[in-house]
Amino acid sequence: HKLVTTSSQHLVNRGLRPHRRILKPKTDRKILTIHRVSCFTARSFVTKATHKIMNFIKKAFIKWLLPQISSHMRSPDEGFLGTVAMTLMKKFNSRSIREGIHRMQLRSTDTFVELGAGNGDGLLSLIDLNKIPPSGDQSRSPSLPKRVVLIEISERFRIELHKIIDQLQQENEVIAPRIEVHSEDCISMPFLEDDSVDKIFGMNVVYFLSPLEDYLREIKRVLKPGGKIVFGCKFGSLPREGTSKEFVNVNRHVICDALEKEGFNVTVSKVLVDGGDNEMKNYVEIIGVKAYNDTERECENLVEVMESSQ
Repeated sequence: HKLVTTSSQHLVNRGLRPHRRILKPKTDRKILTIHRVSCFTARSFVTKATHKIMNFIKKAFIKWLLPQISSHMRSPDEGFLGTVAMTLMKKFNSRSIREGIHRMQLRSTDTFVELGAGNGDGLLSLIDLNKIPPSGDQSRSPSLPKRVVLIEISERFRIELHKIIDQLQQENEVIAPRIEVHSEDCISMPFLEDDSVDKIFGMNVVYFLSPLEDYLREIKRVLKPGGKIVFGCKFGSLPREGTSKEFVNVNRHVICDALEKEGFNVTVSKVLVDGGDNEMKNYVEIIGVKAYNDTERECENLVEVMESSQ
């Protein structure tokens, strides 16, 4: 406005007629506003487009990289590729695992199993849940499940898990004894009795379970009637089917069909993490619930009636 006024006065002093547009600072302000809005819109468009392009490049790179380090994604060793695999899992799985643990709705009476416990993000989430009361209920503080079983075949990851447990032992002597770490593959879990587990969770684990039917049979054995297995899957970043020896179960429909064949009731949903902006953190949640037989269902209904009448 100051520039326009000065220019107009300069022309008048020289005996010249100012340009009509110069005499209307309101019009200039409108034009300036439109210009600023246009620039802001353009910048926003470029930023969003750049973000999408970078995510596409990142996903494509990881899709290429995974077959090269597939054996280390299942069980990282001490070498360079093992370190790369651990770094990838830490970067893209941590928030997904924490979201998955929160969605499990664990109770203090549960026996909980995590398949592929990794570097302990799931365990740390359990500890955090034990510290933070549920939203809207400050009177009740959640408790760690009565038994936590962590299954991890990688020795490097088991070392990380034991470090967390040792630290926890110093801070809370009551919680630490409830946590177990096992090195056995979950195709055989002799340390778990029949119908003894309430909930099982595995993020980015089901791809490596082959033959899947044998693993699901063992999972069904240890689950209580009504207990559930939850698989978190990121199918969009996986190698194509048949291109990797380790990544076997990369088709959602094949996994769901196998669960249903073993007698599980299956539901599938998309989980958006941190608002869903980063596709590498979002995942597909496949839940298989072990069905009751008629006698078990009647007993369960009777218990619910008795509890509600008290």
